[in-house]
Amino acid sequence: MREVMPSFHLLRATPLLVLCLGCSVRTPGETSAAALPNSASSARRSTHDDSVSVAALEQRVETAAARRDASFLDSVWAPTFRFTHSDGRVQSRAELLSDFRQPRTASDVRTLERAVDSLSVEMHRNTAVTTGLIHVRRCAGAVYRAYTVRFMRVYERAESGRWQLLTHHTVGETRPDSKSTPTAVPSNDRCN
Repeated sequence: MREVMPSFHLLRATPLLVLCLGCSVRTPGETSAAALPNSASSARRSTHDDSVSVAALEQRVETAAARRDASFLDSVWAPTFRFTHSDGRVQSRAELLSDFRQPRTASDVRTLERAVDSLSVEMHRNTAVTTGLIHVRRCAGAVYRAYTVRFMRVYERAESGRWQLLTHHTVGETRPDSKSTPTAVPSNDRCN
């Protein structure tokens, strides 16, 4: 019996673009999942389902960060979660949750959106490694800023069956978003 290797598949879910490792896409001559023994077919479906779940969780995490939803992030971040910024600065789970729980002041930076793009999910049983881009739109007072970061994250399935985010690393330089300039605010966004 030949070993079935996971195939690559692009999954388009607006606004996400996901490279799914382990998704069931057949090439000519490849054995269909129906022809595989039940355990192999089930494992393939499970890998696909897990990669889709992690991909959806990625955008939920970014939406929660933009909204400063500390309760949701507290439920998803592992107890040992760490966030490494592009400049090498590391923030702990406790530091980040404390920041999100602080009331905003008028001079605080306000995040309008954090959107995941070009997402790749690589499954390893109960571990998922994700890479991609995050497009960030924010206001600092009346100044609008849009930029993009490249990231790598590691998720682990907890005993409860839920995925937990272990670590985030910004692995590429933060660069201005090409869709806007730092001083031009799109007409649908307001910084004051």
